[in-house]
Amino acid sequence: MNKLMFGLVLCTLMLASCGDEKPYKAEIVINAVYDGEPLVMFNEFAYDDTELFFSRLDFFMNSITLKDANGASIPLSEVEFVDFTEGNKTLEDATEGIRFSFDIDKPSADLESLSFGIGVDAETNTSKPADYPSSNPLSQTGYYWDVWTSFIFMKLQGQFDENADGAFALQFLFHTGTDDQHRNFDLPINVEFDSDNVATIELEIDYKKMYEIDGGLYNIRETPVNHSPMNPIPMLMLSNNLSKALTVK
Repeated sequence: MNKLMFGLVLCTLMLASCGDEKPYKAEIVINAVYDGEPLVMFNEFAYDDTELFFSRLDFFMNSITLKDANGASIPLSEVEFVDFTEGNKTLEDATEGIRFSFDIDKPSADLESLSFGIGVDAETNTSKPADYPSSNPLSQTGYYWDVWTSFIFMKLQGQFDENADGAFALQFLFHTGTDDQHRNFDLPINVEFDSDNVATIELEIDYKKMYEIDGGLYNIRETPVNHSPMNPIPMLMLSNNLSKALTVK
């Protein structure tokens, strides 16, 4: 009787384990760097003949979607908030990156591309933070400006050592927003699912490249603060530079 009971229990466990297939997941890891170095908030970095540090870096990603080699789309998320301000306080944090994990259906073929936008799409941009529950990233009132009638897509803020004397007395502040600042990306990827059925996609954004303009770096001394669509040059610089600053690793 004991042998019979043991056999039944063993068979039950084996059947249960056979049906316990691990779910498929896609993980997106986003790293912030400056000139190739991990970007830690408040760490000082060279900028032209002086230095700066960042105190706030964050942005919205929207319509995040994977595609496989058969052309099938795998939607991951309508919107996510990438917050380096809180996520990159230490070198360990900055090296680890910001990680998002999504449960997905098993793809019909190898994963081929990752598409997303930086900011929010035009339809979403007709809404306001009050339209969303507190669990939604778009509910943040500090990321909407009524004067723009737009969400704020990106924030880049910090302190600049204007006189190269170690004082870092000049605050710089750049925000982007409005529909013409939204940028879409469709990036080729080459990833495989590991033994846990997880596919990890690593992105990197180099914030020094965000400030490249006319063969040099943007003149922060001349215009250190701009978050107004009335002066689109810095906003267009940041939005357009995403195409070279943002890469798949």
